[in-house]
Amino acid sequence: MKYMEYVGAFLIIISVLIGIISYQGYKINNFKKMGITAQAKIYKKYQKESSEPWGIRSIKDSPRYKFIRKTNYFCDVSMFQGSDNNQSGFMFITTSLQISKQTLSKIKKGSKVEIIYLPDNPDSSALVYNDYKNNFYNLDDSAISLYEQKGKKVNAVVNEIDSATSSAKLMFTSYSVAGLGKFTTATIPLDKSIYDSLKVGDSIEVVFLPEDPQNSVIAKKMLDSLIYLPPYIGIALVALCIVVGIILLNIKKPLPH
Repeated sequence: MKYMEYVGAFLIIISVLIGIISYQGYKINNFKKMGITAQAKIYKKYQKESSEPWGIRSIKDSPRYKFIRKTNYFCDVSMFQGSDNNQSGFMFITTSLQISKQTLSKIKKGSKVEIIYLPDNPDSSALVYNDYKNNFYNLDDSAISLYEQKGKKVNAVVNEIDSATSSAKLMFTSYSVAGLGKFTTATIPLDKSIYDSLKVGDSIEVVFLPEDPQNSVIAKKMLDSLIYLPPYIGIALVALCIVVGIILLNIKKPLPH
């Protein structure tokens, strides 16, 4: 009967592993159900190298034990984190504009800077808000009045900086419907095939959780490609393994006649 006991113990161990896999499946399934789909704009792409151990750790001189170099792919995106994206119209704008030396000293590539723009002409009317308030742009009274009445303030992302000409290339989102949601940026991991198919300035469909939009963003293509065990199947398998395992562990050796 020892054989049955071993099988029972093995099934108990397997049930724990299935439980862990099922929990991962539950999180993925919950992400798909609760996640909000949105269009994001890529403003930066980059790769990071990392080392991962491979081999038998307990044997230091093992010829198989070494570190494998791995390339991880990322992109930085900007998007609205409001839940009503699909009900409102917006567009991404990239524009270059002059900035003051004071502003120039405070920003770098990837920084956020507050701007003001006119909705009727967002790409050529954008101004850095602090420079606008300090009259860096030498606007006349009619222009100032127009910005005060119709100007929209948003955060823009710095794409490029040209110190020689005191200018910067900024990317921001222009929208016409109030309540569209907060504009935010996030970093998302990508697999190599998706990374190679995209370039800076492209749009990408992403999914994020409403309670933590900045730290839960994932490319929808990657989410859809994940293979996972449905939670209800996992629970059934865990229960089955536990029940059968307990039965096998409690089988008594028959008494001799």
